[in-house]
Amino acid sequence: MPTAAQRDEYRKIARHLSRRGQPLPARHRCGDIYALVVARFKEIGVNSTSMLSGHGVGGWWHRQEPVIARGNPMPLEEGMVIAVEPHVDHC
Repeated sequence: MPTAAQRDEYRKIARHLSRRGQPLPARHRCGDIYALVVARFKEIGVNSTSMLSGHGVGGWWHRQEPVIARGNPMPLEEGMVIAVEPHVDHC
């Protein structure tokens, strides 16, 4: 059973993610998107320090290119779908 603090944190993050389901322009680099995700979560007091904050979704469904990771120079291409999954307080 989650604690009250865990439920509050979940609600805060879920509200934040639900407002972010907007398309990103093609050609953004994955590392830049990573930095944006980390900055946006920091705005609401959530510390995301993992090297990974998302990944592509497609035929293999999970953990495929593009990987939204710190310093990844790969650009997004038209039609790519990503899942944003910032890791909270996880290295």
